[in-house]
Amino acid sequence: MEYRELQFAQLKKIAESTGRNPVYLFNADRFIRNFTDLQNEFRKIYPNTRIAYSYKTNFIPEIGKLVDNLGGYAEVVSSMEYEIAGEAVLCDSERIIYNGLLPEECMLANLELGGKVNVESMECLNYVLENTSGEVKTGIRIGAPDSRFGFQESELFDVLARIVAAKKKVAGIHCHVGGSRSLETWKKKTQRMLRIAKDIENILRYPLEYIDLGGHLYGRMDDDLRKQFGEDVPTFQDYAETVATMVRDAYKDRGSMPQLILEPGTALVADTVDILATVQNVKNRKEKKVATLNVSSYDCGMVADYKDLTVENITDPDQKGNVPTVICGYTCMEEDYISRNYPGALKTGDNVLIRNCGAYSASMKGDFIFPPIGMLMVNDNYEVLGLMKEHGRSRDAVERCVVGGKRCVI
Repeated sequence: MEYRELQFAQLKKIAESTGRNPVYLFNADRFIRNFTDLQNEFRKIYPNTRIAYSYKTNFIPEIGKLVDNLGGYAEVVSSMEYEIAGEAVLCDSERIIYNGLLPEECMLANLELGGKVNVESMECLNYVLENTSGEVKTGIRIGAPDSRFGFQESELFDVLARIVAAKKKVAGIHCHVGGSRSLETWKKKTQRMLRIAKDIENILRYPLEYIDLGGHLYGRMDDDLRKQFGEDVPTFQDYAETVATMVRDAYKDRGSMPQLILEPGTALVADTVDILATVQNVKNRKEKKVATLNVSSYDCGMVADYKDLTVENITDPDQKGNVPTVICGYTCMEEDYISRNYPGALKTGDNVLIRNCGAYSASMKGDFIFPPIGMLMVNDNYEVLGLMKEHGRSRDAVERCVVGGKRCVI
C-alpha cells in the first residue's frame, strides 16, 4: 500500500471514531520541523536567535507546551494568554514576552519575574514606571510610520527620558509589521530597527539586550495555495539569509551581540492543522456544483477569507468532476467559502480533508451557529497521539449567561 493510501486509511478510521463529526488534526511532527528548521536557519548565521510563538495565532495549550519543550518563548498579548502560558503550559516567566495593548497587572508580574514586556503607548509605559520597584528593564515597541501601534520615532526621546528619570532601563526594542510578508518588507524593517537600536544605545550609553522583529513570515504550504499569493513565497532560509545576515553584520565588531527574537505564528502553525469534515449536501447551480460541509470557513481561519484552501476527497480521492465545485460552510452567510473552484467530484457523505487551517482558526471561531470543533494530535501518518481539545457543546455558549436572574442551563 502506498504512503498516501496509508494516510487516507488512517483518516477514514478517525472519521468513523468521531461519528463523522468534524475535527482539527494537529500534526505534531510537522510543527516540530517548522520550529526547528526556522530556528536552525537563523542560528546558522546569527546564533543568538530565539523563537517566540505567537499565542494569538492558535492558543491551544498543547501547542504552547510543545514550543516550551523545544526551548521557545511564549508571545502573549493579554492576561488570558498570559494565564494560558503560565498556568496551563507552565512556562517560566523568563520565557514569556508580553506585547499587549492594554495596561494589565500581568505586565508587572512578568517584568518582576524576569520576563519581557514591550510597552507600546505612554499609558502602558507610565503604568509600568509607576507600579514597579527597583531597576526594572522594559522593552519599547517601535511603530511603523503608518501604524496605530507602538511609538513613532519622534516620540522616542521623551520615552527614553521618562524611563531614565524613573531610574529604570531599556531592555530592548520590538516591532511587528503587518501587511506584506515579502523579503523586501523584512529587509526594510530590519534596517530601520538596527538604526533605531544604534541611536538608542548612543543616547543611553549601554547596549540593548534584544531586538525583537515580531512575526508575519510566510510558512510552508501546498503548491495550490502558494500560487494564489501572486509573488515568490520566501523560504525560512531566504528570511534567514536576509535578516540574520543584516543583524550579524551590524554587531560583528561588538563584544556582546543582542538576542534576535522572532515571533512567528502563521509560519509555524498554519500548515500543521487540517480539518477532517464531511459533505452534507451537493446542489447544482448553473455551470457549477455547490457542496456544503459540516464545518465553516470560520473554522478554517482568516486565510479562507481571501484564498481557496486545498481540499482532498478522502472517501473517493480519484473522482474527477465535469464541472467545478464550490465548497461552502454550514453558516447562513453567502460568503462562507472554503474553496471556490474545487476540480474533483463530491457527493453527500464524502469525507474531505481541508489543508492549512492552523492559523487564526481555533482561536477565533467562537460559538457562531455551531460550537467550535475539537482537536486531535496526529503524526505524519495520521496516527492519533492524543486529544488536545474536546468538541464544543451548546451549553458552553450560554453557561455564563443569565435569563430572568437565573443562570442558563442546557
